[in-house]
Amino acid sequence: KPSFVRGDSAKWIGRGDFLYGAPMNGAKAEISVTRSPSYYSVPTATSFEVGDGAYQSDLVNRSPKSSDVVSNDVALDSSGTASASAKLDMPGQVGTEQLFANVDITDVTRQVISAGTTAIVHPAEHYAGIELENRFVDAKTKLSPKFLALRPKGERVAGAPLKIELIKRVWTVAKQGSGATSVTTVSTPVDSVVASCALVSAKQPVGCDLTPQEAGQYIVRASSEDARKNTVAA
Repeated sequence: KPSFVRGDSAKWIGRGDFLYGAPMNGAKAEISVTRSPSYYSVPTATSFEVGDGAYQSDLVNRSPKSSDVVSNDVALDSSGTASASAKLDMPGQVGTEQLFANVDITDVTRQVISAGTTAIVHPAEHYAGIELENRFVDAKTKLSPKFLALRPKGERVAGAPLKIELIKRVWTVAKQGSGATSVTTVSTPVDSVVASCALVSAKQPVGCDLTPQEAGQYIVRASSEDARKNTVAA
């Protein structure tokens, strides 16, 4: 299966055969599945940003860079196959992730043969999408972003809740000791919501006006929740 939604159950099957076609019954196999952040663009709405990178990139608690989903050491059965299963709860997932499944099979001569495959895990049943024409504006300029809720294949979703926020991000700087005599400068982002609205998605883009009152760095962020209670943001 090439893609999943967070909360799905997944199963991976590895198979080993000898060159003459017989199954490698009893051969040692290791099946491992790892996860890592990935990128996804909804095919029918490429002008809409569906990733939360602008918000998450400066935060220390963003999605883990890489971690294990499942790892099994097993013996191949009489048909030469072995499997591993997992429920894709994906703790800490904040965006699209990629799964990499790998199987290592050791033959009677202790040689190891390997094979692998990948799949995408979407953070929710739909994405929140933002379209914003102007990225650099003067203070007190009204912004009029447009928003959609989109299935991974591009279908527009009506009736999904959208929480819209205009977030101002500033940085605090502090000195932190890193040894008996060493001092390190640490910068930490501090966010404040300066404007917001609540919308419901439709087949056509919906929107509300947001106005930054002062100069600075701002993030327009849309968040939503699917029927499984998965949260997603852009």
